[in-house]
Amino acid sequence: MRIRMKLRHVAALALASWYLLIPMFDPKSGKVISLPMSDWNEEGIFDSEAECTAARRSLAEDYRKNRAPSRIVDLVASQGKCVLSDDPRLGGKVPYSLGPAPPAPSPPSR
Repeated sequence: MRIRMKLRHVAALALASWYLLIPMFDPKSGKVISLPMSDWNEEGIFDSEAECTAARRSLAEDYRKNRAPSRIVDLVASQGKCVLSDDPRLGGKVPYSLGPAPPAPSPPSR
């Protein structure tokens, strides 16, 4: 019974989370690579939309301070998205860097 309660609690927390997602892009050209949102890079998980939005601004400013090309700074600032963890655009998938590690390959059967 305790395990079920913990799993429900985790599920409830996941539903209330906000992901900061940045589209994949070519660092040389700054062009966005057309991929579904579920394949974008996750830059953080937040408890509120306000925290996520502040983090997006901060990330863009960090890029600016580190002298990233302006097209990259603009991309992060304008195309980065804060989305709820149950957003239908994620297609039920966990964003790129939030997923579990892939399973180890099974030894070949003999």
